[in-house]
Amino acid sequence: MYRQYDLDAQAGAEAFDRDLNGLSYTYGFGFSAVSVEAAFKNYYEQDRLIYYMAVDLKLNLYNLFSTIRELEALRSRSCMQEMFSFHNKWVNFVAVYRSFYDKFMNVAVKAGYPEKYDSFDRARSKAKTFRKIALENGAVYLEKVEMFLAFPEEFVLWTNEFINKINDQYRTAELHGSGKARKWVFTESDLSRTPYADLQDLVNHMGQFINILGCIFSGREFAELLEKELAP
Repeated sequence: MYRQYDLDAQAGAEAFDRDLNGLSYTYGFGFSAVSVEAAFKNYYEQDRLIYYMAVDLKLNLYNLFSTIRELEALRSRSCMQEMFSFHNKWVNFVAVYRSFYDKFMNVAVKAGYPEKYDSFDRARSKAKTFRKIALENGAVYLEKVEMFLAFPEEFVLWTNEFINKINDQYRTAELHGSGKARKWVFTESDLSRTPYADLQDLVNHMGQFINILGCIFSGREFAELLEKELAP
């Protein structure tokens, strides 16, 4: 039977959130901190666009994590099917990560710097503009959830470097050139000498992405929970 979610109703948002959280554990990861249910309560009536951004980001996170897990399972590329499947998943990863990071920047600026959102949205390079905004302003007050949020300089610089690496090495090459992924997926047996090795760096930073999004969507409730978990 078709499973329908009314995302413009609280019950639908709660069901969507609960089911996607449960499904994520089949891949061995959890991202319940990014709460669509909380985003509905905090933003649906006040700033509906941020709520819809939360829905899209949660879906993107699921796609991103599941693609990374699938790449891990295929990393040996021990047969023809695995080789071509790995290439397929890698190209998919590039697209999924670019989509996720674009949505992450959008919601960070929309929630934290609403007066800058229109100019950011029109910017020729959103990544450069986001880096400038985040580094110049540091901590920001999230009015809708009544809390301050800081963007660590190291994290901001890393996100900019990583998206540039993805864009420079893959977007133009894969769409308009001969394709860089093909040059190592089918010829290099040692993945530590390939762009695949960069995935571990991304995995190491995913907690920061999730914590920032948790604070944006859930506010002080999530921040206080995070403080308890990090306390010695």
